[in-house]
This record gives sequence, structure tokens and C-alpha cells, in this order.
Amino acid sequence: MVNTTQQVGGSIGTALLSTIFASAVTASIAASSTPRAPSAQAVAQVEGYITAFWWSAGIFLAAAVVCGLLMTSQRPEGTPDAPPVPV
Repeated sequence: MVNTTQQVGGSIGTALLSTIFASAVTASIAASSTPRAPSAQAVAQVEGYITAFWWSAGIFLAAAVVCGLLMTSQRPEGTPDAPPVPV
């Protein structure tokens, strides 16, 4: 189940970030005064990467916050103490 979740999560994440990249590139080219110029296309690609990387960083930050809130350092009730380790 964990392996399947990782595979599906990776596929969805890649598709999402690719869509964000493509949208940023399209918006940058549409806003350019010379959209067919090679320099405008290069700038649009860099802007697309920057946008996708920032979204990726935000998603990782949100995931870190969720993990931090879900993890506890307390032992669940009813679990026995660990046996002593022989030296």
C-alpha cells in the first residue's frame, strides 16, 4: 500500500508541477511584447521553472507542517515499557 501511494503521489505531483510550469510559460509568452522572439521564449521557460519550483517548495513546506503536527513524541496508552537492554 505504501509503495502504491508513493507511485501515485509521484505521478500526480509530476503532472501538477508540469501543469503549473506550462501555465506560467503560456502566461509569460502572452504577456510578452514579442512572443515569437527566442529570448522571450527563453525568459518564459525560466519563469515557468521558477514558478514550479516555488510551488514545489510551498507544497513541501505544507507537508512538513502537517507531518510535524501529526507526529507525537508520547507513547500511546496501553503500550508496555521496553524491556531493559542487557549490557
